[in-house]
Amino acid sequence: FEDPLEVFGQYLEAHPELSNERLLEEISERGLRRDKAVAVLVQVLFAQDFCAVLKTRSSLLARLLESEKEQLAFLGALDRLAALVNPRLVALGPVILQQAYALDLVEEEVLLDWRDHPSRRFVTAEQAAPLRKACQPFFQWLEQEDDEEESDEDDEE
Repeated sequence: FEDPLEVFGQYLEAHPELSNERLLEEISERGLRRDKAVAVLVQVLFAQDFCAVLKTRSSLLARLLESEKEQLAFLGALDRLAALVNPRLVALGPVILQQAYALDLVEEEVLLDWRDHPSRRFVTAEQAAPLRKACQPFFQWLEQEDDEEESDEDDEE
């Protein structure tokens, strides 16, 4: 018995150029849970140049990352890539999070939850720690944004 996610991963490796529409059809036709499909997609297609693929596949991700569960799967896959496949991603962590946030792919609450509660589904807490540490500048920026929005709201009252 072959794991459907393994088969999907192998298919992605063999066909990295598939259109976003075709990838959505594949996920649907294979009956894959979207959060699990997102994790496989990220681990296969984003491994080499995460930022570039994030730009070219943002419309696909926008359609796949609709729930908190799917957004956490995206971030968990980033954890796994950074810890086990491409350690250079740790240094790019703040840029990746900024890009995903700016593209409205991941909600602020989900980012904060990911920061504060590393999921053991993808990596150990020890493996997740370097990426969390590297992403601190992004979270500081996010908190400043919140403070500015709150002071703007206070000014309007």
